[in-house]
Amino acid sequence: MEELEKRWDILEGTDTDELASADFNPEVGWCDAANATASFMIVAENRGAQRVTGEVSSILLDDQNGSTEGVQSTDGRRLTAGKVVPAIGAWMSRLLSRVEDALSISEYDRIER
Repeated sequence: MEELEKRWDILEGTDTDELASADFNPEVGWCDAANATASFMIVAENRGAQRVTGEVSSILLDDQNGSTEGVQSTDGRRLTAGKVVPAIGAWMSRLLSRVEDALSISEYDRIER
């Protein structure tokens, strides 16, 4: 794994002792989603954001301008706000596919691509 540091200097100092192999794909990225989301929430809540936890069944669109106006939860709540940030991870494409259909997003520009 020493070749990694030689090839990509950004990894210099990274403990690679327990890595068996590595793949390189210049079109993807990775981050620690749990810590990134936690850090984001701390900043957002400090700036007045309200956290609501629940399962989302659909994203609500404003029919006038196609913007997101909120979400519908599986327990029947309709949550609206001026800005909505869904932190839904791997399920994002399941929810966005309906929005992409409603907005006539081309196949080329869809999240699954």
